[in-house]
Amino acid sequence: MDTAVHLDPRHGSRLREFANLRQPWFVGLLFVLLLATQALGFLVLGTGLAGCGLSESIIVLDNLLAIACAWIAFRRAQGTIALFWFLFTVVLMVLLIPTVIQTYDTLFDQTVLSNSAQNLLYALYGAPILMMLFLSETHRRARVKSEIFLDFFQVAIVVGLVYSTFFFLPAQRMLPADALLHDISLSDVQSLLLLIAVLVRLQFARVPSTRNLFLRLALFLIVCAVATFVGDWIYLHYSSSVSAWFDLGWAVP
Repeated sequence: MDTAVHLDPRHGSRLREFANLRQPWFVGLLFVLLLATQALGFLVLGTGLAGCGLSESIIVLDNLLAIACAWIAFRRAQGTIALFWFLFTVVLMVLLIPTVIQTYDTLFDQTVLSNSAQNLLYALYGAPILMMLFLSETHRRARVKSEIFLDFFQVAIVVGLVYSTFFFLPAQRMLPADALLHDISLSDVQSLLLLIAVLVRLQFARVPSTRNLFLRLALFLIVCAVATFVGDWIYLHYSSSVSAWFDLGWAVP
């Protein structure tokens, strides 16, 4: 005799409500679990290729999780706030590209890009942040979205050329050790200047919603600056095994 199986629709509904990226506590729980997996991976696998490969793969997952959350915020917002979250999504996607390349290099013990090229890609996350600083606090519906994105694209080209001039081209004429110090120094300076720029822009924000967004951006940049300064200092003064453990710090931003 067949036994009928009755599925409680309320159970599925509760499960979907629990596993929802719109719930901040659920996203926080996912992040803590990923961070704990990173630490456990180092304890079990060590800081060699296997441990570092797992850790960097988890950082990629962290980045994808952040992109998903930022995209949800973009879809729910309108006007200038939507543009802000769109640009923040671009920031995370820019950071994702070199992270994926570095993870691939670690997992397969290869070198796809030089250190200078990877550092340039990481540094480009500042370009969308600079665009955020020039967002208007009032949304003009008369402007077509395609025109706005075209403006952003033109600014991105200019900023990309500037970044190439300061990061990539000078390093090509330096010895590897000097190029590394050059890239690290500029990366630290960029983190500090971006934070100062956002704090200055915050002083001129009059709309409460805009101030709230720039406060969040300032918090993000503070975490990035601390991670960059501490991570670079550890990289220069300690062994590779200690630097590998700081992957947990790179995951925080």
